[in-house]
Amino acid sequence: MAVCRYSPQTNFGTPVHVGQLHIDNPTVYSKITAGSGSACGDSPGLRYNELNTLWEFSNNGTDWFPLGSGSAGFTPIKTTEFITTQINEGVNHTLPDSQTFKMAQGAWLDTIFNGQLLTHTLDGRDFDYEEVSASQVKFHFNIPVDTVLTYIIRKRP
Repeated sequence: MAVCRYSPQTNFGTPVHVGQLHIDNPTVYSKITAGSGSACGDSPGLRYNELNTLWEFSNNGTDWFPLGSGSAGFTPIKTTEFITTQINEGVNHTLPDSQTFKMAQGAWLDTIFNGQLLTHTLDGRDFDYEEVSASQVKFHFNIPVDTVLTYIIRKRP
């Protein structure tokens, strides 16, 4: 069912409740929220912000972020470094400009070696690298000179 607030064919008034789905347009925000009862204010949902013509989402009905921005409104950062001195296996290596990432066994940091995505150590199994701190990784093989390392940080601490 499509509901258009301004259409005389579908002018139900607002809000419209269909099971746990709420459709509302009380101000400059056209919202679709899901939750129990009639409480739309603290329910997760989608809304169209008419002030800045932007679709937004919320996981709690209070904090709204642009769609495509990630769960915390964070845009991923991509940083690259050209290796001029070998990075030895097992030695802690700090990301360029001391960039930081949320540690989560590779869930929020992608490390790319000359275009190839490296595998993070997981559940006690050693793969290509491991997270040491919020700004350092440790490689399980030597990184030679003239290597290009790229890091994609998807979440900050």
